[in-house]
Amino acid sequence: MKTNLLKFSMLLAAATVFFGCDPEEEELVQPELQGTVSKNSGTTTGPCQTITFDRDAIIRNGDGFVTGVRVNQSSTTVGVQAFQRTGTGPNDYSSVNVANIFNSSQATPIPDDHQIDDLLTPNSMYGGGGISTDGGGVTNDQAMRNMMIINRTTDPSQAYDYNDGGKMAFDFYNYGSVTMSSITVIDVDSYEGLGKVVLYGLGGVLNTFTFKALGDNSKEVVQLGNTSGVVRIEVYLGPGTDPISGSGAVDNIAFCEERRESGCTYTQGYWKNHADPRSKKYDDAWNDYLNINFFNSGISYLQILNTAPKGGNAYLVLAHQYIAAILNVENGASTTPEVDAVLNAATTYFRTANMASPYSGRFTKNQLTQWADVLARYNEGKIGPGHCD
Repeated sequence: MKTNLLKFSMLLAAATVFFGCDPEEEELVQPELQGTVSKNSGTTTGPCQTITFDRDAIIRNGDGFVTGVRVNQSSTTVGVQAFQRTGTGPNDYSSVNVANIFNSSQATPIPDDHQIDDLLTPNSMYGGGGISTDGGGVTNDQAMRNMMIINRTTDPSQAYDYNDGGKMAFDFYNYGSVTMSSITVIDVDSYEGLGKVVLYGLGGVLNTFTFKALGDNSKEVVQLGNTSGVVRIEVYLGPGTDPISGSGAVDNIAFCEERRESGCTYTQGYWKNHADPRSKKYDDAWNDYLNINFFNSGISYLQILNTAPKGGNAYLVLAHQYIAAILNVENGASTTPEVDAVLNAATTYFRTANMASPYSGRFTKNQLTQWADVLARYNEGKIGPGHCD
């Protein structure tokens, strides 16, 4: 599959924040950079997120129940479902999704028939509305606002948790896969000690973590071992010593995105020596670059690559590493956010730069040298997917 370097999600934002590019200078005008080859692969950890159900965009179905959440209003959806337990068997769950949002900081007193005081945060001993009948509230010391529950009824306007327990599912397929850090569980009563979190990868179960039975209105941060490759998590509330039990809620699902590494990189020396279409050594990553000039330099990409940077000309030092990096991406090598940002910033620079007078108040020799160093480390395999063997 071909990928377009100009569409990297973090490029423009990162360059604007870290390199001070003006908005009108962020348009990239050089050829589309398309890669086709994946010579190796791996995974690295990317940005980390926490689903809090507070700042997130909540997606509901026609019945009003939650089917997805977008962390901090992002465009990537985490799928959400919740099912009531209907019996004592391992597969006794309803097929009707009743995932709902519960406001744990709502005003008190709560009507007796609602039976939700034990989900409120913080506990009353810390100035909140949470009530514990068995002393478990000592861990519930902070307001947690919105949380996810298995709804008690088929009316989402009545956000009450289901006393007989069940399971919740969170799908991360839209992220590819993620590394799971932790999840917070509220109100695992003393008789509900068999709750668990099951982490799934594409090949099946990766890991299982059980809750502690900390008591009524309690809070536990369940550590998930920084398990990587997770595409789905399932949270089981109950059963405990009472086979039909498992009230409670979850919150603060912490995970890190995973960046897929692919391809590998070559240094500028390789690209100099593989640029002749008449040679068997020719690398067709050059196809889009042999017959065009390098920005406004008046000479081609290959001529730039073959021009020695006399006197340490930082324009040429940066240009050599930039061209090698672009050809590596064309050849299928993945990047990193740091490399993305430098490529975008360097593109902005080259659009207006003059090789003979490469520096200005905004683009200093030191700045260009720093960018060249980042791209050199990428091309040499010290960051990114690694050097080709």
